[in-house]
Amino acid sequence: MSEQTIEPLPQAPEALVARDDFVPMPEPAAPAPETFSSEQSGIRAAADELRKRRQQPEPIVERTYISTELASHGRPMRLSA
Repeated sequence: MSEQTIEPLPQAPEALVARDDFVPMPEPAAPAPETFSSEQSGIRAAADELRKRRQQPEPIVERTYISTELASHGRPMRLSA
C-alpha cells in the first residue's frame, strides 16, 4: 500500500459580529394615511380629491399572449377578434 498524506481541513472564518452583538434593523415607519375631517370643509376636500382621481384616464394595459403548446412554444398567439 502507498502512503497518503491527509491535509487538515481549513478552519472556519472568524465571525465579523458576535451573535450577542447583533441587533436587527427596525421596521420602517409606515406613513400616516391622509384623512379628512368630518367637518363640512373636510368632506368637501375629500369629495374634490375623489372627483379628481375619477377624472384621470385609466392607464392602457397592453396584453400579449404567448403560446405554451410544444409545437409553437414561446411564439406570440394571434389575437381573436
